[in-house]
Amino acid sequence: MANLIATLQARTGNLKINLVTDPEFGADPTNTADSTAAFAAALAGPAVAVIPPGTYKINNLVVPSGACMIGYSAFGYGNSYGVSTKTILVALNSSTVRVLNVDGASNVMLAGFQIDCDYALNNVQNTSCDGVSAGSNVLNMRDVTVRMGRYGLGGAVATGTNRAIGGACYLNNCEFFGCVTGIGDLVDSWLTNCYMSYCTKGAVFTGLSGSITMVGCRVEWNTTNGIEIGNASDIVLSSTTFDRNYVSGLYLNGTYMASIAGCHFKRNGRNLDSNSCHIRFNSAGSITIAGCISRHGKDDDNTGNDSPAVWARESGTSGSISFVGNDLSGTTAPMPMMLANTWSGNLPTSYAFSNNAGLLMDERSIGRPVVQSGFPYQDLQSINLAASTTGNIQFVHDAVPAFSGTSHKLRVTARNQSTGAMYSAEFNYLIQREGGAPTITPSAAFGIIGTSGYIGFGSGTLQLGWTSIASDVSTYALSIQNTSAAIHYITAQLV
Repeated sequence: MANLIATLQARTGNLKINLVTDPEFGADPTNTADSTAAFAAALAGPAVAVIPPGTYKINNLVVPSGACMIGYSAFGYGNSYGVSTKTILVALNSSTVRVLNVDGASNVMLAGFQIDCDYALNNVQNTSCDGVSAGSNVLNMRDVTVRMGRYGLGGAVATGTNRAIGGACYLNNCEFFGCVTGIGDLVDSWLTNCYMSYCTKGAVFTGLSGSITMVGCRVEWNTTNGIEIGNASDIVLSSTTFDRNYVSGLYLNGTYMASIAGCHFKRNGRNLDSNSCHIRFNSAGSITIAGCISRHGKDDDNTGNDSPAVWARESGTSGSISFVGNDLSGTTAPMPMMLANTWSGNLPTSYAFSNNAGLLMDERSIGRPVVQSGFPYQDLQSINLAASTTGNIQFVHDAVPAFSGTSHKLRVTARNQSTGAMYSAEFNYLIQREGGAPTITPSAAFGIIGTSGYIGFGSGTLQLGWTSIASDVSTYALSIQNTSAAIHYITAQLV
């Protein structure tokens, strides 16, 4: 160790590199004495403090600007620590409110050790102790595990109020395990290969946060939401796994301008309550979800609920939401799903669903299946029609160019709600736009199941017609008149 330090000092000029257990500093690696003062002395200058394997009692260690703490622990997974000989900084006692205090410091590096807020090391969550405080600027954390605290990173600082980590926080190969909140507010920050698990919430980014990029992370088994993003903006989540979080994998609560790309949403919503889903929205805006995959399922041992039942839920009213090129089959709903089985709650004021597997898309859109705002039921639509009444089913697709035409096939199915009898008919219909008012002309019905003539254009128990045809035929309605004395449940689908 002495030779290593001498070599590093020779290569770094006047930079001080101190071994915290040297007699000059006297840190105790046996989890017996308070080592806070020894660490503070080894960091003064600032300096690089090298921390040999062992367990060190620490209470609110103030880390100065420019300091570096380096231990011997590799990044672990779950309840493991990566190596058998590990460097652990443990909260001194029940009165410790934070282990490391970086409030006001800048250009700090923390690497290669574990912080345990449970002063007794019994895997008990300590709800009054934070691992690493908020309030720093340019904080680098690499191969650091923070366990069983109130906040793993963030929370209250000397002023007593929650504050964000300042500009440029870099987290790489870090784990936040068993905390109330794994990671608190961040600004201008990057997270790569980080792991947030078994916390109440893996991360919470409020309006104090912004400009956060998260790549290649894993967020799982958190007992409420995996990641909760409040009124923060400019968020990028990429190649991140959200697995078996109890309520939602991701909660966008007033979030504005976020990109979620290439992520894996798996078995979220374990509670199967009214908020359980993969992604939960609450009045968010300008959100794009692209290239994500999803799965539903139970716990690893095949116990617990098979979840989720719904892919996305809305608590308020969001706007400008886009789902592009995703696999949305990861719910327990029958496949393929209609939009009503995918999204629960108010639909956004504007939205687009394009080329999503598992979702019954609007196949009338030429070359690119699209569901447009205002037409939430896509190509399989339904209506419950009372006796002797008329109802409409709206269709939407790409406009038909002038002096041209196109054709589609329509299947209409009806169930007499009194007798349970079902009838079905299929029609081809031709759309023509020859310069004047556009026309829609149906063919004769074929494939009729049930009484002949039960469903027909201009005749039958259910009389069909076209109405409200737009001048470019981008929208029109199928009018259905029920001439019987029974309620009918009717579906219309392009096939």
